Amino acid sequence: MTIFVIRRVAWLIVTAVLLSFVLFFATEALPGNVAIRILGQAATPQSIARLRTQLGLNASLMSQYLTWAGHLLTGNLGRSLASGRTLTSTLGTRVLNSALLVGVTSVIAMPLAVVIGMLLAARRGRVGAEVAGATMLGLISLPQFVIGILLILLLSTGLFHVLPAVTTVAPGQSVVHGPTSLVLPVLTLVLASTPYLARLVAASAAEVLRSEYVVAARFRGVRGWPLLFRHVLPNALVPTVQAMTLTVAYLAGGIVIVESVFNYPGIGQAFVSAVANRDVPTIQIIALGLALVYLVLNLIGDVVSILLTPRLRTAMS
Repeated sequence: MTIFVIRRVAWLIVTAVLLSFVLFFATEALPGNVAIRILGQAATPQSIARLRTQLGLNASLMSQYLTWAGHLLTGNLGRSLASGRTLTSTLGTRVLNSALLVGVTSVIAMPLAVVIGMLLAARRGRVGAEVAGATMLGLISLPQFVIGILLILLLSTGLFHVLPAVTTVAPGQSVVHGPTSLVLPVLTLVLASTPYLARLVAASAAEVLRSEYVVAARFRGVRGWPLLFRHVLPNALVPTVQAMTLTVAYLAGGIVIVESVFNYPGIGQAFVSAVANRDVPTIQIIALGLALVYLVLNLIGDVVSILLTPRLRTAMS
């Protein structure tokens, strides 16, 4: 197991290096002149040339990449071209806001998906379960921004007026100062992620319900919730652990769209703003950070799956 983890961590590092290489060169290939973007169209050629020298843009791309990667290894994330501030100070609060959004969504979506999935498996074939399954399939097919807009129409500007349509917290501030700003973004992500995970839990639980030890438990008189949550759930969750970790990764990526819809002050909104302003350092750091989150969560899912599966633990030993 230790050797497996070491190998996976080594591959994670190699993948992260390759991703940083691809992201750097892809963002540098974006059209436009950064110096003109900063100074404006009225800038003189002399001022443009001077700024390009200050930013190191006259060096080769490989030299720029090595300098950028070296700064990352020392904890220097660079500066935003749009604001001139360090990215550490610019993105610090935004990262916490996005982490809070993903964390609250996960705490709600994971247990909810497990309960719904278990109920669907227990009532498989009944009308209610079929209707619920069709509803979840419909939610899975809807893009996140569509769900967000529908919620705004329902709860903010149309039928009801109970929640703000956009986040009222200013950029750079914590959403703790305006907790109602979390409701619609969290609800959007819950509706977008829960159906997929619930269907996986339902499929896994339905297979476990047909197993011999569950049939034996029924012969012993075990019924209802004790059967589902004592005998079925522990075995049904093992195949879905990987999906749960990937769901969290999916939420981390989905915040880019959801935060833009609700003007939520997180890294997703900062990413969209950076793309609009061609703020290359900000784009690079946020994209690389989201990619690393996905890689780390994927590694965690693999390790937890092995720890929860006796057959895999035996194969690793």
